[in-house]
Amino acid sequence: MRAVIWTVLAVIILVVVIMAIVTQTRFRKKGVKVMAHIVGYMAQNGQQFAQYYFEYGGQNYTITDYFSDDSPMPDSDREILFLPGYTKYVMREESTKIKAWQIAGIIAAAALLAVEVLKLMGID
Repeated sequence: MRAVIWTVLAVIILVVVIMAIVTQTRFRKKGVKVMAHIVGYMAQNGQQFAQYYFEYGGQNYTITDYFSDDSPMPDSDREILFLPGYTKYVMREESTKIKAWQIAGIIAAAALLAVEVLKLMGID
């Protein structure tokens, strides 16, 4: 039973990391650069996510940053990437680069999966 729990945990870690990387790639390749105004922050799970107000295609948007970032001051402007038609999140260009935690997550999940598969096969 323990092997199943660890395997599921490794798969969850892998899925979360891969989803973040896929999203970053979409923003990097298809995102439109727009100038946005930081109107405040939204606290979620103890982290601060900037809320950006901007206009695109004749419409006004207020959208939260994909990654937490409490460094820019509210009531300032910043260039962001916006995916037309996707109004859940925006992303800063520097956020489209793969992060150390993502690489570590992939390595850790792969190692954990390998260990658990070897245990299931009876190889210790």
